[in-house]
Amino acid sequence: MPDGSVKHLHVVAHGMSDESGDLEFVGAAMDVTAAKETEQRLKCSEAYLHEAQRLAHMGSSVRNASSGDFIASPEFQRIFGFDPDKEKPTFEMFRDRIHPDDHSRRCRDRQQGQERKTRYEADFRICSSRRIDKALPQRCYPVFDGSGEVAEYFTTILE
Repeated sequence: MPDGSVKHLHVVAHGMSDESGDLEFVGAAMDVTAAKETEQRLKCSEAYLHEAQRLAHMGSSVRNASSGDFIASPEFQRIFGFDPDKEKPTFEMFRDRIHPDDHSRRCRDRQQGQERKTRYEADFRICSSRRIDKALPQRCYPVFDGSGEVAEYFTTILE
């Protein structure tokens, strides 16, 4: 732009031949600058969050209540002994790292929290190839959808 600003455009065009065989393009352009700027701010915010979690040794995860889809922050993965640059662990892989002596109590606490649709807390040890940790505090919060049902669970763990 003449003022030095940048505009992001999404352009869709189709080539068409007219009756005389000349090629012409018909299409549309849409200004997507605001969406691109929002995307960039979101990426920065996510990077700041990951750095803050790394410095605080606190990780977070989200698990979809109906599908079971699971996303864990890089620090959550590191706390459990996974390398976020080399693997994408599943919920089951995280669950398998909980010390066997702590597993049934943690499952009971989780079940009670889910039945009551309330926040629950659990302290448990993590077993990985590199260590057995002291009991780490976990906090799990239900996130509700518009109809009042639990849509997902947001979890934090502190090392």
